Amino acid sequence: YSTEKEHLPANHRWYLEWSPERFTHWASQIGPQTESLIRRALISRRHPEQAYRSCLGILKLANTFGKDRLEVACTLALKTGIVSYKAIKRILETKKDALEARSQPEPITHEHIRGQNYYN
Repeated sequence: YSTEKEHLPANHRWYLEWSPERFTHWASQIGPQTESLIRRALISRRHPEQAYRSCLGILKLANTFGKDRLEVACTLALKTGIVSYKAIKRILETKKDALEARSQPEPITHEHIRGQNYYN
């Protein structure tokens, strides 16, 4: 892999202006799960620059699907070890993120439920 600007094609020179810190900062503005996923994507490659396009694609999904949905999709992806753009996009397109958000019901509370302290 070449790091000399003159050796890169013109359409690839923008890579030199980006850094892993820039991607993780951008991801942190979306949410902690997105930041964690981007960090994992960057370290999954031999050279972080190889993950830039994937990270850029993942982060731009927030424009299409919204930050909240991307954050839930990243949570799902991290649980299964997925770090690819294609897989994150598929989670969002198939609305698996919505299923994940609904699958965690709120605990029921009322006067007849004793709770964990009752048994101490």
